[in-house]
Amino acid sequence: MEKATILASKLSEIYNDTQLPELKKKKGQFFTTKSIADFMASLVIIDKNELSILDPGSGTGVLVAALVDRIISEDIKITLNVDLFETDENIISALEEVMNYCKLLMETNGNKFNYNIINKDFIMYHSEIFNLDLFSQNYEYKLYDCVISNPPYFKVPINHQYSELLHEYVHGQPNIYFMFMAVSENLLLEDGQLIFIVPRSFTSGSYFKKFRNKFLEKISINHIHLFNSRKDNFNKEKVLQENLILVGKNNSDRLKNVIISSSNNSDIKKDYDHINISYSDMISSTSEEKIIRIPTTNEQYAILKDFDKWTNNIVDMDLNISTGRIVSFRNKEFISEYNKKDTYPLICMKNLKVPNVIFPINETDKGISKD
Repeated sequence: MEKATILASKLSEIYNDTQLPELKKKKGQFFTTKSIADFMASLVIIDKNELSILDPGSGTGVLVAALVDRIISEDIKITLNVDLFETDENIISALEEVMNYCKLLMETNGNKFNYNIINKDFIMYHSEIFNLDLFSQNYEYKLYDCVISNPPYFKVPINHQYSELLHEYVHGQPNIYFMFMAVSENLLLEDGQLIFIVPRSFTSGSYFKKFRNKFLEKISINHIHLFNSRKDNFNKEKVLQENLILVGKNNSDRLKNVIISSSNNSDIKKDYDHINISYSDMISSTSEEKIIRIPTTNEQYAILKDFDKWTNNIVDMDLNISTGRIVSFRNKEFISEYNKKDTYPLICMKNLKVPNVIFPINETDKGISKD
């Protein structure tokens, strides 16, 4: 019998061939490749004889299929109880076909597999979680051992019902992917696991500050995987966004070390590499921004640690940072040969020789006129 992920991938390709790219982009719908699904499934902690699994944006169910393939290949005896959310009516039949096949594979190998496809809006389905008060004390919602997902990606208006519901997480221009993460963190059992493939944008920037602060109150990150290339992470999809895989647990006890792994493309097993860094180096305790810093090599990690030793800062030096203002070929009248008296140095990438800034490098280096 063929692997469940092969069936899921085939049905994804068939579906893609019938859909307009503009429509898929509007829905933020990008299917996970088999290799990435296999890697994400390998990260699921299986330490019980029964697991409850949630996939909030299922597509054809490749992530659950990958977990089933792993269970069978490793000859694990277990019962899986799976809930899958999917709003696209056109793909429900494919999802059901994959889940029925997963059930067949599991039962053929002496396991149990129960699934429930929920054709409803994942965020609004769980809206009561964020509206709890004295009158809703009896409201109960299901909790899971693991939430594994490739959520949709698209911007949401600040006045959208999602934004209003998740106002504790939202600032500026929100994106639906981190809203899926916000809802999911509230659906985990204690020590429950969260595994998401999402854009990297949430790790820094003021738009995501509220989300990071709220999310990291509950989720302890233990593994981040980066793709060194923006291409090939999604089969036949024109996605140039920088993505990562985030693995965390619903546990306030932070691990001392975090795994930072990386690969050059979606075939993670071929060129997988990793380092270990301390949790406090990944998320500095001195930063109110809770920026998630992700060095992928020991050299980058050493630079980060050196940077943290610096006691001076931009504000103390009465300086401001501005990016994108100076494009040299558009401002030729303001740029001349550098001299200390009449110009400021124009620092370019060629001048950055980690960990130093070298200027001038040669006589042709430019300066910006004080005028």
